[in-house]
Amino acid sequence: MINPIDLKTFTTEFRELVFAVERKIPSSQPIIVSGIMTALSASMQDLIQVRMPNGVVNPVSLAIGVIAESGERKTSVLNLLLEPLHEADKLAEQEYDKQIEEYKSEIAIHKIKVKAIEGEIAKSIKKGNNDYRKFEDEFKQLISHEPSQPKRQVRCYSNTTIPALMKNMSKSSVGQLFVTTEAGGTINKWSMEEIGSLIGLLDGENIKVERASTESYAIQNKRLSCAFSMQPQLYDEIISRKGNILMDSGLIPRMLISKPMPLQGYRAQPQTELSPFIGEFYKRIEELLQQTKRKKQDQPLIEMGFSPEAAGKWTELSQYLETSIAPNGHNRDVSKWVNRNLDNVSRMAALIEY
Repeated sequence: MINPIDLKTFTTEFRELVFAVERKIPSSQPIIVSGIMTALSASMQDLIQVRMPNGVVNPVSLAIGVIAESGERKTSVLNLLLEPLHEADKLAEQEYDKQIEEYKSEIAIHKIKVKAIEGEIAKSIKKGNNDYRKFEDEFKQLISHEPSQPKRQVRCYSNTTIPALMKNMSKSSVGQLFVTTEAGGTINKWSMEEIGSLIGLLDGENIKVERASTESYAIQNKRLSCAFSMQPQLYDEIISRKGNILMDSGLIPRMLISKPMPLQGYRAQPQTELSPFIGEFYKRIEELLQQTKRKKQDQPLIEMGFSPEAAGKWTELSQYLETSIAPNGHNRDVSKWVNRNLDNVSRMAALIEY
């Protein structure tokens, strides 16, 4: 069976990477390309952004959905391609645990110092003199230099809830990758508010969450990519239940969805050795993660732009697509996807180029 995907426009390295993954984990090429783009997006969303020819600047975060039967190796392919990120997350978690221990010691010492100064001020006030004023500056200095709790640098979160994901993002110094291998059951549980929050995060918006009974928090200058996997029957069930909400909200039109034909019964035996193309891919992902780590928090993202020739083609295609969704246009029924087409293509182009 054939799952055609046009790889001719990609670089030799990209094509060979697809073939190498295909030999190691026999799966359809759309699933493999979806995994590659997920890894690229999660690795670079804190590093680069793309300026469209119309002047709009977008994040390079992607929302990717794979619809395939159980046994089509969706999760295996994704885990293979995300291995450098998972390894980086392990190291980040270990580093975070050490930082938390140091923070606990520092905050305990800080509290003792504050309490001591407070005691001196209280004594002076009780005596009825103004000696406490000499402690004021020291007290203010202590309060303003309270040790800050370290932030996590873990990127990948699997099968979590939207509120938990958002809370994690507010306490992290890096963007997140939201992976759900059971997207069918997960999406069915989302409220309109949660879907709206997810869309805002995918678009790179700042979000402030006000809570009366629990801690309020803000998500600022953070990026989110998503990788959803589900079986066809669950996808059909979601569409029948929440199709209008997911379409009208713009969530599904924002997603790059692949639904390949099943390959079970036609797969070759996998190769055990690691291809040099997969090794080089890992090396590049690790370089990108290190580049992000070295970037200062207040340093602007690298901006990817269009060459004059590419900008001309973009504008030409944009006009064609706009005409196609007119009331009598042949793309009118899929206008929501058409409106997002150039956005997603531009994001992918920036990721592959960088």
